[in-house]
Amino acid sequence: MCSKKISNKKILLIREGIYEIIKLGDVFYVESNDTKVIFHTMEGEFYSSESLQALENKLNTLNFYRVHRSYLVNMATIKKVKLVGDRTYAIEFNDYNKIAYVSRNRFKDFINKLEKRYLTIKRI
Repeated sequence: MCSKKISNKKILLIREGIYEIIKLGDVFYVESNDTKVIFHTMEGEFYSSESLQALENKLNTLNFYRVHRSYLVNMATIKKVKLVGDRTYAIEFNDYNKIAYVSRNRFKDFINKLEKRYLTIKRI
């Protein structure tokens, strides 16, 4: 499911006083929500006080891409990108029922990155 580039990398996340080591490939996306940052993972949600900008600087070479001011997504876990409103796109993930949104300003670059990552076959 996840590329070799991140499959062996791990991060230490803290939840309710428990320190857990999580494979970076198990992170679907990172969300900024007011004063905290939420890691959405296969193991559940983990919180951080580190800024999304700081995390972007650490993760941008590891298949993570900033699609919105509030979302940093793991490109290897994306299942679908779909139009949900007037120029509003939502990202669905493999085996995860929450979604992240793509900003209008970042959509074109994001799609270009997806097209470079995967063989693109246009449907009629």
